[in-house]
Amino acid sequence: EFDPRQLRRTSPVAEPLCLWIKALCHYNHVSKASEPKRAMLKQYEEQLEQTRRNTEQAETRVRELNKRLRELSAEATELMDTKQDLETRIAECRRRCAQVDQLHTAFGKDAIATFCDRVADGMHLYEASYSQYAVATAMAVY
Repeated sequence: EFDPRQLRRTSPVAEPLCLWIKALCHYNHVSKASEPKRAMLKQYEEQLEQTRRNTEQAETRVRELNKRLRELSAEATELMDTKQDLETRIAECRRRCAQVDQLHTAFGKDAIATFCDRVADGMHLYEASYSQYAVATAMAVY
């Protein structure tokens, strides 16, 4: 038996030497038992680092997507405003078309054509008198 108490009786140096050898044996046993745990710890640390990199990449992608979402939201708001404006204009055009249809119905197409001809004739007369006025004015100036 390798008992430090018994070795102390035989030699004063034997007890510390025995304790040292027992400590080395214990260290060896603990070291061998903890080796798979260290390997597992190293593996978990590598997985943790990979997870951190993946998380960082995902957060960067989320920030980019949030920025793009804000841009698209602003664009959508602008497009909705444009759509609303166009719908208002369409409604106004429909209202005016309905009024024209009422005029066609009330006066008949021939009456409107006659009216348009009269307006055109009036425009020609106006243009002719404007031309005469412009010539008269030019002559008066010279």
